[in-house]
Order: sequence, then structure tokens, then C-alpha cells
Amino acid sequence: MDPEEYFEKYLERNHEISVYVIAYIEEMIGEPTTDEEYMEKANKLLDDLADENADKVQILIK
Repeated sequence: MDPEEYFEKYLERNHEISVYVIAYIEEMIGEPTTDEEYMEKANKLLDDLADENADKVQILIK
């Protein structure tokens, strides 16, 4: 696989993951009234998920 093809596949996969995460967040927190409220609730939700699953997650890049 050449670098350009790899990059295209990387972008596709990254987009799929982003869409999934956004859909999950919206399903869990609903429609907040402001961007600030959305960010606070989304960050808390994702932080809580990370904490709950810390033993199942392997961080490869710090």
C-alpha cells in the first residue's frame, strides 16, 4: 500500500469513528441548548467512559 492510499484509508477510518462517537454522544446526552453545555456534557460522558473502561484500553500514544 502506498502512502497516499494509506492516508486515504486512515481518513476514512477516522471519519467513521468520529461519526460513531458523535452519534453516541448525542444519543446519550440529547440536544443541549448551548455549545458550552454540549462540550461539558460530552467531555464528562467520554471521561466517565474512559474511567469505566481503563483496564480495557491500551494507550499507544501519549
